[in-house]
Amino acid sequence: MNHPFHGSLVALPTPFRGEDLDIPALRRLVQAHARSGTSGIVACGTTGETATLSREEQDAVAKTVLAHSGSMSVLVGVGTNSTRSTIQRAREVASLVVDGSRVDGLLAVTPYYNRPSRAGLDLHFDALAEAVDLPIVLYNVPARTGVDLAPQQARSLAARHANVVAIKEASGQPERIGALCGDPNLAVLCGDDTLIGEFMAGGAVGAINVAGNVLPGPIAEWIDSARPTGDPDRAQALATELMPFIQAMFVETNPVPVKEALALLGCCSSAVRAPLAPLTTRSREQVVAALGLARETIAASESSRVRS
Repeated sequence: MNHPFHGSLVALPTPFRGEDLDIPALRRLVQAHARSGTSGIVACGTTGETATLSREEQDAVAKTVLAHSGSMSVLVGVGTNSTRSTIQRAREVASLVVDGSRVDGLLAVTPYYNRPSRAGLDLHFDALAEAVDLPIVLYNVPARTGVDLAPQQARSLAARHANVVAIKEASGQPERIGALCGDPNLAVLCGDDTLIGEFMAGGAVGAINVAGNVLPGPIAEWIDSARPTGDPDRAQALATELMPFIQAMFVETNPVPVKEALALLGCCSSAVRAPLAPLTTRSREQVVAALGLARETIAASESSRVRS
């Protein structure tokens, strides 16, 4: 199955105004990405604080993204720690239609908290793949879920199901590149911003990233230039320039730092929902300093400004 997930896929935060969603701010963020070189938007993922959103709020986010995504692909997170509720959510997302547009695919994280065995992971993803027709991107992030989807198991799932098309690999283990890349059934998307260069050079097709919320143009250029057929000198220069800012985006739990950066740029509020908390004073100083260092990068690319 062909799929549209490649290049810079930005994991979008969910803006809040008080206790409510800030739909106008969300719309502006998506519209800015449509002008910036971003290839796709990931809505309702980890960065979107989906665990704190009601089903109605998740639908509102997905519909807003669909309505303003233009030619960008739209990937929506549906994973839960229950196979039944994951399938239900996947079917709900698959049925969404906005002005004739539907989502392009589903992002499905490994079930968290339950810590299923390998057999349990097979049961979960087999059931999901058989329940929907949309392309599925597996999401492996053991630091958050407590369970690891091994490369061979991911490849086996893709071999069994034509709609399992890619994996977002966020284990933080660059040695997995060789074990995952090159499989004709399973594309690889880097899930760690700091490892984008290594993953792209190793054959990944793109990256689901956080820093692209603030620096969409430069991040997209880095991803493109770091491919085996790209410009290694430019990729190295961009990596050096971007890494201090990328590291600052993870000084505390994502998405707290990136929301602070977006707030400093006047894009949306820095508000997060409990149990997340605002940045500490020290962490905020680090984000401010990193953003200051990135100002030249922001100014150099008009498209990289995520403003209204």
